[in-house]
Amino acid sequence: MSRKIYLPVVLLVLFTLLLGACSPAPAPVVEPVVEQPTAVMEPTTAPTPEPVVEEVDYVALFSEIIGSTGKEKSYSTMSADALNTELIENPELFVIDVREPSELEENGHIPGAINIPVKTLVDNLALLPADLDESIVVYCKSGTRSTFAWTILNMLGYTNVRNMTAGMDGWLKAELPVEEGLAPAEEISTPIVENETLYMAVKEFANNPPEGWASVKNTDVNEMLINGDKFVLIDARRADEYEAGYVDPAVNIPLEEVMARLDEIDPNTKAVVYCKSGIRSLIYTIALRMNGYTNVFSMSGGYVGWQTAELPVVGAAPDFKALFANIIANHGADKSYGTMPADALNTELIENPDLFVIDVREASELEENGHIPGAVNIPLKTLADNPALLPADLNAPIVVYCKSGTRSTFAWTILNLLGYTNVRNMTAGMDGWLKAELGVDEGLAPAEEISTPIIFDEKLYAAVKDFANNPPEGWASIKNVDVNEMLVNAEEFVLIDARRADENEAGYIDPAVNIPLEEVIARMGEIDPNAKNVVYCKSGIRSLIYTIALRLNGYSDVLSMSGGYVGWEAAELPVVKP
Repeated sequence: MSRKIYLPVVLLVLFTLLLGACSPAPAPVVEPVVEQPTAVMEPTTAPTPEPVVEEVDYVALFSEIIGSTGKEKSYSTMSADALNTELIENPELFVIDVREPSELEENGHIPGAINIPVKTLVDNLALLPADLDESIVVYCKSGTRSTFAWTILNMLGYTNVRNMTAGMDGWLKAELPVEEGLAPAEEISTPIVENETLYMAVKEFANNPPEGWASVKNTDVNEMLINGDKFVLIDARRADEYEAGYVDPAVNIPLEEVMARLDEIDPNTKAVVYCKSGIRSLIYTIALRMNGYTNVFSMSGGYVGWQTAELPVVGAAPDFKALFANIIANHGADKSYGTMPADALNTELIENPDLFVIDVREASELEENGHIPGAVNIPLKTLADNPALLPADLNAPIVVYCKSGTRSTFAWTILNLLGYTNVRNMTAGMDGWLKAELGVDEGLAPAEEISTPIIFDEKLYAAVKDFANNPPEGWASIKNVDVNEMLVNAEEFVLIDARRADENEAGYIDPAVNIPLEEVIARMGEIDPNAKNVVYCKSGIRSLIYTIALRLNGYSDVLSMSGGYVGWEAAELPVVKP
């Protein structure tokens, strides 16, 4: 390319550039603005959390409550006398009467107590101590409602609550001081509810307790058993108590173990619980109900009440006090203490040759001088070994005799202990029969099996059998001359007159104390079981029954004076007369 051609082109380019520099800049291109609607902001709040419902572990709760009491603490119970003593030492003790106000108006209240009816107890936390460890005692009329109150307070966290289970009835019976009228409570604290769920559940339970306080009478339980009703009977006592006797067919799940053994109790089955007196079983019942068992009841009066009502038990140690109280009460002076003379027996045999008469002598004695016509021979020491030789009917009339009245009195007592209700003792014995020149059959009189024995109480039977097989040496008897010698020698022993007071007042052997046979069971506490005791009556029969009764109740050194007061006078031994 030539320079000429190049230059004009350059000039043209420069001119163009100069023109562009002097011209105004072009306006920017603006995109059209589309107006958007303004967003309306709603006021924001934090989301409301779902309320946290704290579950109540009633198994753990009652495990703790039950674990904090026990045998060593008398299951948190106390007697009326103990409470009275404690109130004397500490008048500020916090005592709650959980009865209704009308009951306080009727028979007053324990001095210093305040009244908060059990159904309103949880509604009135401000009336309760702020300190959960403060000592509190609750009581009601007889122990049922106070056990509810005790349990409720424990569920609310109180740690030192005791239950005066004798109730106002027991307090009045003990003739302890009483304040008349109402005992209104005052607010003494500001309640703090740490577990609302637990509080509301306990409040609901307190406000609406089970009908009849979840209790059932022992007679009703017995009727349920007789009728074959479907239910489970639970013995809430300790194993050692259960083994000493129980109500059949109870299963033993002690209060101390129930929370760990809940799986053994069907929540869909009716359950009745009993203990010794009714307190443990009620705690047990409340514990089960709070754990969802809706058909469970506590048997009022417990095992003690069951026995007092003379309802059947299994495996119990014989209650010889009760047995002898019954035997003695049914054979007083009006029934000649179960005795009959030889002539009366002879007359009765003429009228009823089938009368069941037992000769309790040894077979050799029958070989020597025969036996009463129609009698059967069952030696005393084998009497309890052979129930099949005895009538099946416990009400069948039976007469026993021996040589002179001693062994037949043992036999009479043994048969009564075995449940026979119509036994008489021909106390003149074979000696008296022969002396009266009444009819005699010669030779032996073997007994035959006439019944299929049913042993209702194995422990009683075993104890009576052992006593019959191993009677006391000398039949627990002592001669009057030996007793007199003991008195002359100032030997240490107690002489007891077993006759009635009117007999004693007519004359007695000094220095005898008069505790009649009719009163011995009730007054047994007056007789020292560690002392040597000699008992006498009119002729020796009552004193022997007395002696057997004491021996079977644990008195090992007690003897009956043969011949009694009549024999003592006949021997011209000294007596005291008005």
